[in-house]
This record gives sequence, structure tokens and C-alpha cells, in this order.
Amino acid sequence: CLGSADKFAVLVSGSYGYWNYRHQADVCHAYHILTLHGVRSENIILFSYDDAANSSMNPFPGKLFNKPGNNSLDVNAFCKKDYTGDLVTPENFLNVITGKAEKMNGGKVLNSTAKDHVFINFVDHGAPGLISFPNNYLFAHQLIEALEEMHLKNMYSKLVVYLEACESGSMFEGMLDDDLGVYSVTASNSNESSWGTYCPPYDKVNGVSLGTCLGDLFSVNWMQNTNSLGFNYESLETQFEVVKNLTDLSHVSRFGNFSYLSDFVSDFIGKSQQTQELPHYFKNSADSREIKLEYFYQLYKKNPTHSNAQNLIEEILTRQKENKVFSELNSKFKNHYLGNSSKVTNTVCLKAALEQYEEHCGKLSENGLKYVRVLANS
Repeated sequence: CLGSADKFAVLVSGSYGYWNYRHQADVCHAYHILTLHGVRSENIILFSYDDAANSSMNPFPGKLFNKPGNNSLDVNAFCKKDYTGDLVTPENFLNVITGKAEKMNGGKVLNSTAKDHVFINFVDHGAPGLISFPNNYLFAHQLIEALEEMHLKNMYSKLVVYLEACESGSMFEGMLDDDLGVYSVTASNSNESSWGTYCPPYDKVNGVSLGTCLGDLFSVNWMQNTNSLGFNYESLETQFEVVKNLTDLSHVSRFGNFSYLSDFVSDFIGKSQQTQELPHYFKNSADSREIKLEYFYQLYKKNPTHSNAQNLIEEILTRQKENKVFSELNSKFKNHYLGNSSKVTNTVCLKAALEQYEEHCGKLSENGLKYVRVLANS
């Protein structure tokens, strides 16, 4: 029965760099919501590179804010991180969610049982068939295999995944079997970007601009909805419809098992003793793949030093190089996959192709991930 189910959560911010501030703020906000709603901290496992709060660019050292305003919550103050820096890897994430304590050197792993409810929230960059970690990628087949392993090990009664990344629908579309009992919601479909929000100039906290986007549109929407009046009695179905309508720059999608959509959101992330009607801020949003370029451009405009100029030039040159390389690849293989929506159906082959590309041409940039479809279909 629902009353006997314990609640567990794994939260992941897979990026680094102050321009990706929003990802780390998102997961720390999620952590705050879970603990405020009664989920025990020992049942929450959080991955974050953890370089944004103490970045020299942060006007509020040690603090993170997930929305603008004069009374915004410092979500970092409540954020207990289990894996940081170089420990934020696909391998560690997979070991954690499949409960492989022997591989984590004493670190926390998921120890949920067949009666429990599990919530997984991932926030970062993505591409067709993959999501990013700081120095590597997690491919769709690897995630699905891990979910299958969790199912075989009876590690949950019901499992909800909220995934924020570009082309995040491609992690599940045509791959997630209903029989696994997993319900997944993604910020976008398989063919489009997700969006950052509370971006400059709507990034001010106590009148001070942070110079970067404070959140991601899908993530901000589901968390603000969760915090809104009456959330204790809102179903997963209702939250999906509300968040889908609010996230108006991408197509929020869902996959997997829909048999428990009438269950309350609070069955998975807890129930608070208080509700909070949040003010409706204008969410100035930006394509996730353009945020880094815009960040360096605005930084140079504000402070035109040699260092800031070099960072901007490097980002522009990287984009030009990737544009040229993939245009040539596309022509050579006559794929015609630039800008189209063909499905990535074999992420095992995609993994091998991407490894070969990065070995010879260097790691793809956040913007360059939009060309992954060319590799997948070459």
C-alpha cells in the first residue's frame, strides 16, 4: 500500500562552468523541496560538480538562487552533495541507481526495495541518444539497461524520472518498456532544445545581476508547481499537463508506464506542512545551446579584458570549426541529417562513433552536441 512505501531520490546536475549555473541551482532546489516535504536526507543522493556557488563570477559567494527577486531562497544552503567534481560520472551514477555499493568505495548508493517509490531528476545538456556528464556521456541504452537492472533487483514499486536536457525525449522514445513500471517526463521531445530561464536581464537577486540564467524552464516549472498552493493533492497527470502548458518553448513529453498517473506527486517527493504561492515572474528564456556564447559575449561587453576576449573568441572558433567539420561529414556521407528529425535508433553504434570523433577531433562543445545525429546516421 502507499502508506508503507518509503521515498528515495537521486538528483544529478551533469555540467560545470558558471554559465551552467542553472543546472546546479535546479538540483539544489529539488533537494530543498524533497527535504522540506519530509523525504529523509539519507534517502537522497545528489551529484553536482559544485563549482558555481564558489565561482569567482558569483556575486553571492557560496550561494545559489533558482529564481530572481528580493527574497529569493539560497538553495545551496540546504543542499547536501554526495558526489562532486570528478566523481560526477556516468559510471558512478549507474552504480548508484543500481545499488552497487561495492563499486562506490563507501559512498551512498540507492538501497530502495520493492515497496518503495523512487524519483530520479537529471539536469544537463543532451543530444539525440545521450545526456552529458562533465567529462563523458550517458547513452540511452545504458540508462535503459540500468532501469532494467533496477527492475530485476526489485528496487522500486514505482519509479518516476524527470529529465531536463536537449533532445531528452530520445533517451526513452521507443526504448522504455511499459513493463518496467517507470514513468518518465522529459523537458523536450527527441528533436529540439530545452531552454534556460530567468536569463539576463531577469537574473537579478536583491537588485544584483548574476550574469547567467538561474534555472531551466521545465525544471523551474515543475518545482514552482510543486511548491504552489494545493500541490499536496495534485496527481502526476495534472502536474504533467500544467508543466507542459507552462513550458511553451519545447514539447514536454512522457514515456513508459502510465498506469499510476492518478497517484499524487506527493507520493514520490513528500508532503509539506506548508504551501507557498509563488509570484509569477517573467521567465526570460534562452536556448540552452546558445547560453554559453551569450554569457561570454555579455561578459566581454561588460568588461572588455584580454581574458574575456579570448574566452569569447575561443567559443566562436570552436563553433566555426564544428560547423565546418559536420557540414563536410554530412556532405561526404550524403546523410542530409543536419537540421532534420531522423531518429537515433542505435546508441551502441553512436557511442562508438562519438568516441572515434572525439579521439581525433576533440571533445564536442555544448553547442556541438546538436550535430550528434550526423554521427549516429553516418
